[in-house]
Order: sequence, then structure tokens, then C-alpha cells
Amino acid sequence: MKKPKLIFVIICIVVSMSVFTTGCIEEYMATLDEPEITVEYLTGDYARQLLRDGAYVLFGTIDLRRASEDEIIVTIREKEVVTDPDFINAFYVADKNLEWEYLLSQGVRATFHLRDENNIVPMEHDEFIDAVWVDFFETIAEDPNGQEYRVYYIYIIDGYVELLIARALP
Repeated sequence: MKKPKLIFVIICIVVSMSVFTTGCIEEYMATLDEPEITVEYLTGDYARQLLRDGAYVLFGTIDLRRASEDEIIVTIREKEVVTDPDFINAFYVADKNLEWEYLLSQGVRATFHLRDENNIVPMEHDEFIDAVWVDFFETIAEDPNGQEYRVYYIYIIDGYVELLIARALP
């Protein structure tokens, strides 16, 4: 008599667990929907969300250096775009003589200015690192000072670079 009751209890537990866990997975998966990653999203909603979360923003050029297998150090040289009121579209990039180092977040999002196509595109971690390093060597070959005109708005939270927004200069 005890054996049929034990089998019945085990069957009830298995059925109830499968019902409860199936519902949780479907509900949890629905919360992971993320908007399409576009330049507009990164420069708009995502940037505002980072600011609400306590990010601060620097403006400048960057260099990337591998610290270990999983860590990239971002060296930021703060800059400022100075316009000349006497001339139309006249400007120069002034160096603030400030340099900072932060770790690149594994979930970093970025926009990158493709000079050949004159287009800004969204990128994620690995794609952005590759694009920056390839661009660095191509630019140095053409113009040793060319990197001074590749500037970003850099969003930092808790010592990690979370977002880089490329700024195309006029």
C-alpha cells in the first residue's frame, strides 16, 4: 500500500516541477528582449540610461592596450574642440593635457567612424577593438597625427568604459 502512494507522490512532484519551471523559463526569456543596437539608440536612450546610472563623460582620443587575456586598458587623452568665430567651419582639437586609464568593459558598446565610407556604425566589444587597432596602423602609415582627429565621447561607470560615441569632426 505504501509503494503506490510513494509512486503517486513522486509523479505529482515531477509533474508540478515541470509545470512550474516551464512557466518561469518563458517569463524570464521575455524580459531579455533588447532593442536593436543602432547609432540612434546608443547616442540616445542608452547614453541617457548610463548617465542616470551614474556614468560620467570624457571627450578625447583613445589608445587600447591589452593588459591580460581578458582585459583591455583604454588610455584617454582629454581633448576639446575649439571653434574659431572669425572663420566658417574653422576649428582645432585642443589637448587638455589630461590622461586617464580605465578598463574596457566586456559589454562595451561603441560607434565607430568609417572614414572611407564617411559613416558611423555601431559595434560591440571585439569588433570595436579590431576596428580601432586596424585603423591605428592604417592612419599612422598615412599621417602620424591622424589619430588626433579620431575623438569619442567616453562614458565611464565604476572604472569601466561602457560606451564610446565617435564624433565626426566638421
